[in-house]
Amino acid sequence: MSSLLPSCWAWRRETCYADPEDWVFASERVQGKMPPWADTLLNRFLQPAAKRAGITKWVGSHTFRHTHSMLLKANGEDIKVVQELMRHANIVHDESIYTKTLT
Repeated sequence: MSSLLPSCWAWRRETCYADPEDWVFASERVQGKMPPWADTLLNRFLQPAAKRAGITKWVGSHTFRHTHSMLLKANGEDIKVVQELMRHANIVHDESIYTKTLT
């Protein structure tokens, strides 16, 4: 976490939306008072960053959910804890869909 904070402060100094009530990742359409739409974030930022990182598969918001679940399981978390953190009603969802083996 400590390595992220300097980057956030640097971004805060560079952005034109640096008022306390502005969003960190702000929509230009509403002058920083709301975040951008999810599709905007995916198309303008996440997909290009993934491409620059050499990731050839599709990366979207559920990629982070899958990764979170997989890392929890790989670190030895109980499947019930994973279920709670993922906010699923059925544990089968976490065991069969979200949690893959980490190699």
